Amino acid sequence: MKLESKYLNTDLDLRSSNNLSKLGIFFEKHAVLLGCQVSEDGMWHIRVEGKSSGSNKDANVDIADLLDAIDKMRSEHKKIWESCDKKEFNIGINCGETWAFSIFINALNVKRVSELGASIIFTTFPIKEESSCVV
Repeated sequence: MKLESKYLNTDLDLRSSNNLSKLGIFFEKHAVLLGCQVSEDGMWHIRVEGKSSGSNKDANVDIADLLDAIDKMRSEHKKIWESCDKKEFNIGINCGETWAFSIFINALNVKRVSELGASIIFTTFPIKEESSCVV
């Protein structure tokens, strides 16, 4: 059985030396906050998904959902956003045996991401057959 490649979802990953807890509270209200914590090196990290993440198969919908949430930020949140040295829209892909697999990101989303000083990255994950998974 051939394992097909597929789009998983898009996460927004943020990192800052400043406290991101207020931004975490904002994302709890306007998106799906997956984590907001400080690491051992003192850096703060946030991972968030759009509210519709996982329910569709289109990265553009997930990216636009996150961008729309960011557009709702007040000035206090925008100031915290600007303190982040990492702002990445991380597109997850399960890589199967598909010869080629493409994800189209439309020009409007690319422009909006760029205007925020953010990047788009792709993370690939191997697909493992269920029979080879350890439970």
